[in-house]
Amino acid sequence: MSSLSGQTSLFSGGHAIKTSVFTGGFVLPLYIIAVLVSAPAVAEPARATKDWSSVLEQLAKPGTRQAKRQLDALVHKQSADWEAVEALLAQPGLDDVSQEYLRHELLIRVRAFEPDASGIQFVTRLRDYESKVYVLHDEGPLPIAVYPVASAARGTLSVWHRRDVQRNTSAALTAGDMSSLRHLEQPGSDEYAGVLAALQEADPLTLAGAARWLSANSDGGNYYEARAVTSLNRRDASAVAELLRSGRGPAAMRLLRAVRTQFDANTAFDVLLTATGNPEIGSSAVFEIDALRTAGLASRVDEYLLAALGDQALGATAATVVARRDDPRLLGQVAATLAEPRATESQQARAVLALTLADSPYARRVLENAARKGHLSDPGLQQEVAKWLQR
Repeated sequence: MSSLSGQTSLFSGGHAIKTSVFTGGFVLPLYIIAVLVSAPAVAEPARATKDWSSVLEQLAKPGTRQAKRQLDALVHKQSADWEAVEALLAQPGLDDVSQEYLRHELLIRVRAFEPDASGIQFVTRLRDYESKVYVLHDEGPLPIAVYPVASAARGTLSVWHRRDVQRNTSAALTAGDMSSLRHLEQPGSDEYAGVLAALQEADPLTLAGAARWLSANSDGGNYYEARAVTSLNRRDASAVAELLRSGRGPAAMRLLRAVRTQFDANTAFDVLLTATGNPEIGSSAVFEIDALRTAGLASRVDEYLLAALGDQALGATAATVVARRDDPRLLGQVAATLAEPRATESQQARAVLALTLADSPYARRVLENAARKGHLSDPGLQQEVAKWLQR
């Protein structure tokens, strides 16, 4: 049993306490990202701010460096002497800058630990810590915490909780208990992230059981990301293709980008071809198909791109991909479209788009020849080409 599993009052049971402890997600330090908040109804008192030079000067003092060395000695090898840490941080020789720096460093570092009860209590006490050291944001007068201790504490509790959920879910799924998958009805929660991480690491037999449960309980878009994980990790091409046919948003994009790494080139091509029919991710699928040319499918990819030039929805994307390639052989095949009597106006327009985007001496010569010989069936397109050639 994990060290967290035994902390029923904080993690496993007592839901009222759990929801109060684990309200924050993983939060990056505010010296990287400033958190903008809406103005309160009653203006807060102005906070005293420091400049960065004074903060850095304090951090460089021997006392601060010595305290950091002492802290490193107390926190190592996945464990910490929390009582000694408390005493170190409370020593009178440390000012606010040093104390908040040390607290923040500690909170980030112990995320890799398996915490005991003392560690959980220590971090929990800091989740409501009020920072004292502020600087002005570079882009305005908003004061920001140099070391957002409270945010770091909430993030650490969240990381620990997600890992505990992942561990408990993995054990349950291996035993055939799929009830933890209900947490997937709470996107954005630590429980959701922990269960998804457990699925990512599950063995084939466990994945098969999870896939059956998800299929039986899924309704429309429910459990989409979990179904993507199980289908992808089981190398189920038909299931992945079906998910890409209807998917949308970040989860569908993540699945799309993983196809080339999980399937052989020809299977990946077929799956991605299905995805091109989904208007939400179709253009991205074209770029993924083009990337398969380095996997021995150059001829098949080029044939697809040439055909896609006439596609109402994806023709412009295909033209962009062709232009980006700047491949004389492929551009030559595109140029042949302009002289093809059976080419539609749409095909010619996309061929022109590819050539103008390529903007190479060869492309210019092709367009000059097409304009001079009257190959362009659309008068409007003829005028656009003539105008472009005058640049």
